[in-house]
Amino acid sequence: SILIAFASLILSIYVAYSNSIRVDVNVSEKATWIYGIPVNYQGAEPEFADNRRNPVVVTVRIVNPSNKDISFFDLQVINTEKEKKKKFTVLSQTLFRDLYKVESMPKTANISEDVITPLNIPEGNFGLLKARSLTVLDLPFYLDNHDINNVKIVFNIAKRKNFFRRYIKKGKGLYENSPYVSFEKTSIIDQTKKISNQQKINTQKEAGDETCSK
Repeated sequence: SILIAFASLILSIYVAYSNSIRVDVNVSEKATWIYGIPVNYQGAEPEFADNRRNPVVVTVRIVNPSNKDISFFDLQVINTEKEKKKKFTVLSQTLFRDLYKVESMPKTANISEDVITPLNIPEGNFGLLKARSLTVLDLPFYLDNHDINNVKIVFNIAKRKNFFRRYIKKGKGLYENSPYVSFEKTSIIDQTKKISNQQKINTQKEAGDETCSK
């Protein structure tokens, strides 16, 4: 009977663990500077969303190995360096459509003038993580004149913290007082890779001059 009870305990622990909700989060070690996000490709040259600013993109990979779907929310990109605290506006699909008056957001971006890369941009700052699946989120945003070395990607999932994590082993992040499980990851901003506005203007001018000369 002791053996049966022990086996039942092990089985109960296994079932509880297999049904528990947990996710693994990884972000790109370095953010990627991109040439621009095209509004459309109808002309010979793509028309970019903003010709005088270059977006930075951080890629977030979230694995949900559990047997249940779970939602994430309050997804943000922030800078927490001293005296420079700022929340950056992520160009979600909804925001992009509203800003640039287009029906849909492109699924690609230009890393350079000629090199194109796919984008998986979320609809908003919340979404669903399917059970036993990988979700990839590309988060484009503008740094403008903020000369910083890293950003943090933070979000919550729809799972309440247990008593220990909420009251005893409290974190020090943005959502330390949130009742929900939160994640906070850092991505490096390499300012030496930034495409200057003048470089971009010159490239576009050269392309225009070449087109006119043909």
